[in-house]
Amino acid sequence: MKNKINKLDFSELSLVVLSSESYSYLWGNFIKTWGKYCNNFVIKKFLITTNKNKNLKNFTILSSGLDKDDFWSKRIKYALKKIKSKNVLVFTDDCFMSETLDIHNFKKIYSEFKKKKILHLRLCPIPNEDMLRKKNLYRLDYFSFHRISLQPSLWNKKFLEKMLSFDENPRMFEENGSIRSKKYSKIFSTNYFVFDFIEIIRIGKVTPEGKKLIFKENLTLNKKYKNMKFNELCDHYYKKIKFIIFYLLPRFLRKQYIKNKY
Repeated sequence: MKNKINKLDFSELSLVVLSSESYSYLWGNFIKTWGKYCNNFVIKKFLITTNKNKNLKNFTILSSGLDKDDFWSKRIKYALKKIKSKNVLVFTDDCFMSETLDIHNFKKIYSEFKKKKILHLRLCPIPNEDMLRKKNLYRLDYFSFHRISLQPSLWNKKFLEKMLSFDENPRMFEENGSIRSKKYSKIFSTNYFVFDFIEIIRIGKVTPEGKKLIFKENLTLNKKYKNMKFNELCDHYYKKIKFIIFYLLPRFLRKQYIKNKY
C-alpha cells in the first residue's frame, strides 16, 4: 500500500520528552494524550528526569544519574548519552497533543530532515518567518529569533549534545544556544504545525488553553495544577500579542533588533 508506515521508517529516531521530578504530575496526562493522538506512530519513547530508570506505559523513564539540583542542561546532556538513536524528536512535558498526528506527512518531513542532513528542525511556526508560502520547510537565517528552540523539534542527537552547555536553564539554552548555533547553516523550521499541541504550563501555572484541553480530554487534574492569577493571565496574553506584533514588523527592523540584542 502506498505510504504504508513501517516501524523501520523510524528505526533511527527516538521520542525524547524533557522533564524533571517537580513536573512528574504531568507525565500521566502527557502519555494519555500522546497515546490517543499518536497511536499510529511506532517509535522508541524516553522521558528524561532525575528519577530512577523505569517504564511507564511504553515510555522509558530515563535518569540522568545526577541530582535534581544540578543544572537543567547538564542533566539533559548526561541522559542523552544513554540514548543510542542517531536522531531525536524532542518534546517538553507540558506540550500535550490535541489533534491526531498525520503520520504520512510526518514521514515526509522526517525524510527531508535526513535527506538534507538538517541539524535542527523546529516542527511548529513559533515564530513563523515564512507565513506567506504554502506548507513548507525553510532555513532559519543568521538573524532569526530563537534559532534553537524547545518547541517540538527534530534534532541530530550529536548536534543537540553539542548545543547543550553544563550550566543553563531552558530559557538560557534557547537564547545562548541560538547564539552558539550561528556558525551552523542547516537549521530549519516548518511554517505550519506538524504536531498539533497545547502548551499546558507557563511559569508553573496552567494556561487558559491548557485548562480547556484538560477538561475536553477529561484528564487528571490535581492540586499541583495551579491556576494563573489575574496579573499572570494579563502577562500571558500580553506576551502572545507582543510576539505577533514583533513579526508584523518589517524584516529589516526585526533583523536590526536581533543583531543589537545578540
